[in-house]
Amino acid sequence: METFWTNSFINSEFNISKNRFKYYKGDITVLIKIIKEAQWWILAARTAPFVALALLISFDYLNLTKLQETATIAVIISFITISVFWWWWAIYRIIDIVKTVKKSQENFEEIKSNIRETKKIFNEQDSSDR
Repeated sequence: METFWTNSFINSEFNISKNRFKYYKGDITVLIKIIKEAQWWILAARTAPFVALALLISFDYLNLTKLQETATIAVIISFITISVFWWWWAIYRIIDIVKTVKKSQENFEEIKSNIRETKKIFNEQDSSDR
């Protein structure tokens, strides 16, 4: 059984709950993993810029010039690093989603084929009963 997070932010953004996927019969572990990772990226995107801005404003207000220069460089490097990691994460998640859609399409085609075969059997049986 998949363990669901109790953190209200993680559950609230995409409504991850046990009941959300109760009618889905496939493997939802990849989907839940992607949703949780996306929620952490959203949380980072909401908080990191404000923390960095508060830090830089505080150093400027306190007139800590050398520390402010160091912090500015650290903020720039961390933002660039995070953006590169996010870019590659997004690329891999898009690939995962495309694979999932392709698998769903193949399953749907198989279901359509099975329905056609079943319909054909019923039609043959119905015509033989007459």
